[in-house]
Amino acid sequence: MLLNATASALDAALLSSAQEIIKKHGIEDGLTSEEKFNAYIVLAFELETYGHLDKAISFYEKAQKLKPKKVDPLELETSYLFALYKFDLAKAKSYFQSYQKAIASSKDSDKDEILRFWKNVFSNSKQIQSGFYGQFFKDKNVKELMAKKKYSKALALRNPSGLEHANINAKLEYDTLSRLKGKKHGFYCEQMLKEFPNSYAVSMEICRYLKSGKLKHKGLDELIERAKKEAPALVYIASALKDIK
Repeated sequence: MLLNATASALDAALLSSAQEIIKKHGIEDGLTSEEKFNAYIVLAFELETYGHLDKAISFYEKAQKLKPKKVDPLELETSYLFALYKFDLAKAKSYFQSYQKAIASSKDSDKDEILRFWKNVFSNSKQIQSGFYGQFFKDKNVKELMAKKKYSKALALRNPSGLEHANINAKLEYDTLSRLKGKKHGFYCEQMLKEFPNSYAVSMEICRYLKSGKLKHKGLDELIERAKKEAPALVYIASALKDIK
């Protein structure tokens, strides 16, 4: 079973999402090709979010082999390339030519911009490295502003352009800041919550609270404590939920 093959690599929160996949679709042998593709994508995405890059890469590769023709390749291939980049720069560089071929058929309006970005990454690493440091300090400033409850200033540092391709943490941060400023629907995290409505992973609980003001499991204080143990990168976001009116 898919669950048995991956359980040892998953923490408690991630395991809950994996269990939901199995509960929803049954054992791996009983899935259609498209259902397997969707399951692999979600597992890869959550594994990457929780730092299991090697396992995430393996599931992205499984998904690549099963990608339905109707699915635009840009998001899958870019997610895979980014995971490779974080895990092994040399492998990412080696894969880039295959990446360009894989996304050639994409009709996504962001394709050219994303391709230019990656060409810049691999052709001028010194310049991009500087950019990454700049992004690091921007991220640090946003977290500090949120800790000080200066949510308007934090939101001003974020640009939603391309956020649909970002990881779940980035989506949750922007969604939380937007909710704190009065937004009540149309959150970027909702697609994953729609896929796993019964999950009580920290990320999904945050999204659920943004959308409905309710949690599936206990209260906000308990969620913050869970985040400290299961998803430390989300603690500052979970803590900010207490300021939603």
